[in-house]
Amino acid sequence: HCGTQWISSVLHRPNDGVVCYHEEKLKWIPLNWKDSLKYELEKGIDSFFNDYFSFINSEMRENSAVGDSNSWTMIMIPDVATKQKVHQIIYLVRNGIQAVHSSFYHNPDLPYSDFLFTKFFRQYWEIIGCPWNDWNKYTKWASWCLWWRVNQDMPHWLTNQLDNTETIVYRFEDLLEDTYLLSELIKKLSPFIKLSHEDLKKLQRRDVNRNIQADRTPSMLWAKWSEEQRNIFKQICSTTMEKYSYEIP
Repeated sequence: HCGTQWISSVLHRPNDGVVCYHEEKLKWIPLNWKDSLKYELEKGIDSFFNDYFSFINSEMRENSAVGDSNSWTMIMIPDVATKQKVHQIIYLVRNGIQAVHSSFYHNPDLPYSDFLFTKFFRQYWEIIGCPWNDWNKYTKWASWCLWWRVNQDMPHWLTNQLDNTETIVYRFEDLLEDTYLLSELIKKLSPFIKLSHEDLKKLQRRDVNRNIQADRTPSMLWAKWSEEQRNIFKQICSTTMEKYSYEIP
């Protein structure tokens, strides 16, 4: 529930010459998301993905703007740019308390020996300089905290890796509340799209998180965590929380 599916639905406006897909890559390769991550880490982006890039290229010829949300992990985007010009990256950040809580508690059966922890998260840890002692001392909880922290640091990394690509960072929560901000984002893709205030409110109400009945405010989730969980989160994430103006209860 990080917002990538929501934003793809908001930006998908084919009648206006703007199309945005969600995890489109997985429709063109015979792998699930995790096996795709393994393949990309081990072999890079090779001819295995040709059909996907052919589709994106054809869409580029027919539309003024084409997007694909959550198909590629951040570390692979420079390689993606060698296959297809990446003009703009719309980057969503989300309150770390909600994001870490969701990741940890929605994956209870994922063993710590899984590729996601042993290799995938670790490569991002190495990108940001291997902080906080040895990786093998991490717990599952700490790894999810790190994953959130790294995600919020990646816009700066991407900016340094890509030439002539604009990286725009939005707080997910702001796009869900501020109709003017959402309108300006849509206009960046097509200045000819005109949406009323009520149209924009309807788009904001598409967010799936609004359908969850339980109280999932940061303060409520924070109260459910153990003291150890809170301390680890603060150690790893507090600086980044402050950077994006998220408060720790």
